[in-house]
Amino acid sequence: MFTFAFIGIVMTAGLFMVHQGQWQAAAFMYILATIGFSGGNIFYDSLLPAVASEKRSTMFLRLVLQWDTSAEACFFLSTLLCT
Repeated sequence: MFTFAFIGIVMTAGLFMVHQGQWQAAAFMYILATIGFSGGNIFYDSLLPAVASEKRSTMFLRLVLQWDTSAEACFFLSTLLCT
C-alpha cells in the first residue's frame, strides 16, 4: 500500500516540473499518479473487512468511492487549469 501511495505522491509532485508543450511527460506522470492513487485505495479497501463490520464497511466503502471519484476529478481539473 505504501508503494502505490508513494508512486502517486511522487508522480503528482512531478507534474509540477512539466513545462508547457511536454504533454507526453505530463500524460505519463498523470497515468502513473492515477495508478498509484487507485492502487493505494484498492489495498486500503482490502483491509477494511478486518477492522469493521459488514454494514459499517459497506457504508464506509461508499464514502471512500465517492471521495475517490471526487479527488480524481479535482486532480484532473487542476491539471488542466495549470497547463
